[in-house]
Amino acid sequence: MFISVILWGIVFIITVLGIYVLYNDRKNEKENKDDIY
Repeated sequence: MFISVILWGIVFIITVLGIYVLYNDRKNEKENKDDIY
């Protein structure tokens, strides 16, 4: 039971980090487009 909790925690952290990175990438792309135009 304890091991499954650790695995779920790792999956949750990876998911949050993935969403955070994708959000930052989209934000940076918008900023770059604004600089170009």
